[in-house]
Amino acid sequence: MRKRRVLSLTLAILLSLCLSGCENDGKERDGGVKEITELTVCMDSSSELVDWANFFSDLQRACRGRNLPVKLKAVTFPESAAERESKISAVQTEIMAGKGPDLFFVSCYDPLLYPPQQQLCMEPERVMQAGVLLRLDELLEQSRTLDLSQCNETVMEAGRREEGRFLLPVSYEIPLVILDGSMLKDTESAQMTAQDAVDSGDELVGQAFRSTVFASCSAMFGKLADYDAGKLLVSQEELSKGMKLLCSMPEESGFTSGLLAYGTANYAFSAQAFLRENAAPVCMAVCNNTGGVTATVTQFAAINSNTDNPETAFSVLEALLSEELQGAGSWRFGSTGIGLSVNDSLMQDMMNQHPYAGAEGFDDRQVTAEEAGKIQKICSMVNAVNFKTELDGDLYALYLACRGRPDSEIEAEVKEAYRKMLMKVAE
Repeated sequence: MRKRRVLSLTLAILLSLCLSGCENDGKERDGGVKEITELTVCMDSSSELVDWANFFSDLQRACRGRNLPVKLKAVTFPESAAERESKISAVQTEIMAGKGPDLFFVSCYDPLLYPPQQQLCMEPERVMQAGVLLRLDELLEQSRTLDLSQCNETVMEAGRREEGRFLLPVSYEIPLVILDGSMLKDTESAQMTAQDAVDSGDELVGQAFRSTVFASCSAMFGKLADYDAGKLLVSQEELSKGMKLLCSMPEESGFTSGLLAYGTANYAFSAQAFLRENAAPVCMAVCNNTGGVTATVTQFAAINSNTDNPETAFSVLEALLSEELQGAGSWRFGSTGIGLSVNDSLMQDMMNQHPYAGAEGFDDRQVTAEEAGKIQKICSMVNAVNFKTELDGDLYALYLACRGRPDSEIEAEVKEAYRKMLMKVAE
């Protein structure tokens, strides 16, 4: 694990020293006909449900439909851990040499995958620091098709640094639960913090919060770290309090009838719970300690600052992020388990066309506007955003270590975990 962090940091430092300037692309032959530009797209996902072969075919088709003079080559990574690490190392070496793929469309690290799966960008914010990625501001200003105003503004800001915007979040997760309202003591509350869950005295609410947060402990807090300053943004005291509250809640034993769904939301998972028979579903936000919702970026797109063809690469990025492609059957965010689309209008359309209609055990109907609105309202509550990194894995491991332990032992576990997390951010 430490080897990965050292490799990532070494890569970041070296890249910051050897970045080459980008030349204008779009060169023309005699007669005004544009030359075909060859571009390499690096694609990777933590979800085995993504069909990259079909997705790449869709991308090529979208580029042809836009009359882009490009020839695309795909770079993907094997499933085998050893082969994957070797391929990732080779791509990193290419980037260090001032080359590498022109575009990136990749997943963030997923701490719940077993065995753990290395990603090309284990710490996206540290990669942005190093200048590995092209600043996109001017290209976005000139774009006629990429309208970030249609996206979740708070989530999109995660790709910005003081110097400008370097990556575009494409999908994200938010924590929520869907409960059977007929079994709740209070059906008016549509959100809860850890303290609210404990104070409610409702066993179902406590089970729901704990069941949701155990796999995404960062949901209890806001932004976890400031990589520029090399410090954690959650204090040891806040972490200790959060773990104690979480461990004081009743554990969910089996999938109880009142707990219809829990975890990180994607439209299909939520639709599945809404469609359950004989239930009065109540969609409830799982909030951080400020009362807002913490989102986690799961997938992002960016352009290599080494590319010789930044404008053409951005044109391909426009096609890649188009509603046409992001709503294609080979991708469809909810059904791949990747998360929610940052494009709010696309997310609404996909909710209205969820694939579970007519599935065994569910009514043959679509999610209603009211139900979709509940999820979108929770999305609008996002006030903090993290990229999935090894810090999420540290929080998950800390929760497992604290389960069933007295407060004094929880404090000792938190102290050690906090020390290790602080070292990672400060490296």
